[in-house]
Amino acid sequence: QNMRSVDIPRNVTIIYSNGHSNNGHTFYRCTKLTDVVFLNNSKLEYIDHWSFAYSSQLRNIEIPQSVIQIGGSAFYECTSLTSITIPNSVTTIESQTFVGCRNLKEVKFNIGLKVIEEVAFSGCALTEINFPDTLEKIERQAFNNNKNLTKVMLPKSIMDIHDEVFLNCKSLTNIFYKGAKEDWKNINLPSVFTIAWATYSEPEKYAYVYYYKEDFPTDNSRYWYYDENNDIIIW
Repeated sequence: QNMRSVDIPRNVTIIYSNGHSNNGHTFYRCTKLTDVVFLNNSKLEYIDHWSFAYSSQLRNIEIPQSVIQIGGSAFYECTSLTSITIPNSVTTIESQTFVGCRNLKEVKFNIGLKVIEEVAFSGCALTEINFPDTLEKIERQAFNNNKNLTKVMLPKSIMDIHDEVFLNCKSLTNIFYKGAKEDWKNINLPSVFTIAWATYSEPEKYAYVYYYKEDFPTDNSRYWYYDENNDIIIW
């Protein structure tokens, strides 16, 4: 519990968590831990459930590209974490993985990610989200209560969006979908489309969805395109 930094040997394949205890191979509630370093050519494959939960001073950790699974609640309330990169070998971000990381402003998602489970990033401080073009499903309240979130890029690959994905994201007004308007109709959406309610008490406040269209639109729907500098332009 008193360690401030730790180097993980390259031959370690699992960071094991013994439930909610401080016994065994785990960094659960290591409140003074600030830095985790994985040695070059790490063979780590699995970060277990609750492994770094409540490590409130953890600031620096670079998850190795060898990791294929990050357990649910692995970084629960790591309140000093400001950025994280998800390796392209990870296909699912499990439930509650980054809940309560209230200073987590930046997440880099890589190609390969397919599913983000419920409340995975609830209570973070994300400002923009650019999902990879492999993402297929976002579960309920996955990004609930990211109050500084202003911009979301949804890939054409998305097929399943659960209810209240961006609930309480009060700054979110625009969601840019990389597919066409016709593609949007193929997505499995809630019967009442409430992915971006501002709050429970203000259900009329939705984020607008913009569809990708290269040519000038001829209807009144909302569209966007990339300019020559690859910047987003709203028609």
